[in-house]
Amino acid sequence: MLILSRKTNQQIHVGDDISITVVSVSGRRVKLGIDAPESVRIVRSELAQETRSPQAASDQKMAQNKTEFRR
Repeated sequence: MLILSRKTNQQIHVGDDISITVVSVSGRRVKLGIDAPESVRIVRSELAQETRSPQAASDQKMAQNKTEFRR
């Protein structure tokens, strides 16, 4: 894991088309602004599991349907 220190209004660039800006720091809270293409999925970690579950179920169902179709 790379750990960087940034101040308000400073940025971090990820690849050529993603930038993360420290918008504000207040106590123990940090607000980040993320500029990325619409095709990049950005989800808070506490929501990542919730959003993966329906997709995983959908992927599993699709694989099952493909197998049944081939029979």
